[in-house]
Amino acid sequence: MVTAGLADTLVLAHRNLRRLLRTPRLIVLSTVQPVLFFLLYLWVFGGAVDTPGMSYLDYLMPAVVVQAILTGGTTAVAVAVDLHSGMVDRFRSLPIDAWTILAGRTIADLTRAAFVTALLVGLGFALGYGLDNDPLWILCAPLLMLVFAFLVSWLLVLVGVIVGDPETAQLAGLLLLPLLFASSAFVPISTMPDWLQPFAENQPVNVAVTALRTMTQGGDAAHWAWLSIAWAAAGAAILIPVATIAFGRR
Repeated sequence: MVTAGLADTLVLAHRNLRRLLRTPRLIVLSTVQPVLFFLLYLWVFGGAVDTPGMSYLDYLMPAVVVQAILTGGTTAVAVAVDLHSGMVDRFRSLPIDAWTILAGRTIADLTRAAFVTALLVGLGFALGYGLDNDPLWILCAPLLMLVFAFLVSWLLVLVGVIVGDPETAQLAGLLLLPLLFASSAFVPISTMPDWLQPFAENQPVNVAVTALRTMTQGGDAAHWAWLSIAWAAAGAAILIPVATIAFGRR
């Protein structure tokens, strides 16, 4: 049963990737947009934000990677489109489990996130981005990024299932942006109001950004990496069953 489910998941993931490749405009927008934001943040904030111990480029890189994961995914919209167009009804007529439909979507989005991340990091290296930590931590950073992207994909799946409308799902995904800006992504948390700092320090997006930053630039990488994994495990334990149950009821 499990083996058959995994095979169905891979087939559906392949279907979603082929669908993405057949939409060139979507590919261009999902790659050009994070690059443009990266360059704008670097050139606009780079001379104004004080980041002791590292250049603003080194400080910024984890933030733009996390932003690309949060804002570049098409999961919520794609799930809503499949529900709205009747494609899910066709899937349910097949001898496959409902969870494989959602898992295939998240794996496809994970592949897209890995590609965009590689593009951003490559551009960062061309601009002078450097790594300054133990090689083991540096090698673990991409794995942590994929864990975070997987969790975000399931969150967007749940949004798409609950909303059920493509236009609304696209707008609902923007609700994640406050978590990005209320973090150390672009400016140090010490510059924020006192009442906001505890929330900004401990919310999951900041944990992911800080974990990636300390793993690549030095710092208390072990603390932030384990904290990020704990957030991911707790989130997955909630989001995956809730999304699957909600999808079954739809």
